Order: sequence, then structure tokens, then C-alpha cells
Amino acid sequence: MLLITVQLFAQENEPGVIERSGMRALLFNVNEFNLTSFNGGIGLKEWTSNRAVSFGMIRGSFSKTKKDKTENLSGSEGTQISGGFKLGREIHFMLGNDLSPYFSFALGFDYEKTKNKIESYRRFDYFYVSTSSEEVQTEAFSIALEVSLGMEYFITDKISIGGQYNLAALYKGGEEKIKTYYEDKRDFSEFKIGLTSSSFILSFYF
Repeated sequence: MLLITVQLFAQENEPGVIERSGMRALLFNVNEFNLTSFNGGIGLKEWTSNRAVSFGMIRGSFSKTKKDKTENLSGSEGTQISGGFKLGREIHFMLGNDLSPYFSFALGFDYEKTKNKIESYRRFDYFYVSTSSEEVQTEAFSIALEVSLGMEYFITDKISIGGQYNLAALYKGGEEKIKTYYEDKRDFSEFKIGLTSSSFILSFYF
């Protein structure tokens, strides 16, 4: 009985490790004290154990603009559709209960389609009118692989702030169609690799 009492007393006074497995958070970026969406979308993460975190981001947007033409000014119409997602994994090395260095890897995919049309109208005299139009349509996709080193600091049990350095490789490819007096198309591609740093990442746990 005395032995059990001593063990319980020791456990109560020993600083315990906070259990983070199962915790989920909504992610935001902080730029110049402004709260913004996480990488342009909705970001979530979940601690699957006390050392491992799965995270993801999804985004999408649609826009359309139109300007009517006049006898002196050209008219234009444009649409843009874009969307993408990112999935990744973080491995943490806890330094106490508040500070957590980590490394992570992530894979992202993005898609974008734009269409811009310009129509012009010009009257030279009462009988002669000139009209012309040009339409450019672009469709592209990109794949990115990202490896990061970062740090997360828990301000409270439910709020943390962090930042990271990213080594990212990006491939982008697509097709461009042009319609004027003729119609033609061409393929394009781009490859980039480089080191970047993220803005502050603010996490609200729930």
C-alpha cells in the first residue's frame, strides 16, 4: 500500500507530456499582421501520433469580367477557373511541451484555365467600319514536390504559430490557343527548383 501511494505521488508531481494525438487544427497564414487563407485555400492538419502530423490544403476560384466596346474603345471579356490541393506529412521532435522542430514533405497539384477575348470597333467614315477580335485561351496544370524544415511553437494548448523553409521543385505544362484571323495553338512547359520561406503559419486547434 505504501509503495502504491509513493508511485501515485511521484506521477502527480512529474511534468507529463501533453497528448497531441488526434488534435486537429485550422491553418492560416499571417502577413504583416493580417490573417490570410493558407496558401490561397483552406488548410487543415491532424496529429496522428505525438510525433506525426498529416496536413492538407484545398483551393478553388472562378472569376469573370466583361467590358462593352464603343466606337472608340475596345471591348473585352475574360474568365478564369483555377483549383488545386496539397497533401503532406510532418515529423516532429518535441523540445518540451511548447516547442516542436519538424521536417515535412508534400505533394501539390494545381489546374488553371483562362480565356480572354478582345473585340474592337472603329468607324473610319459613314460607310466604312472595321471590326476585329482576338481570343487567347490557356489551359495549364502544375505538380510540385516540397521538402521543408520548420518550427512550431504552442502559445497555448489550442493556438500555435510556426514558420518553415521550403525546398520545392515545380513542373508546369499546358496549351495555349490563339484565335484572330487564323487559329493556332502551341504547347508550353516550365520547370523551377529553389529555396523559399513561408509566412507565419497560425494554427487554431479544435
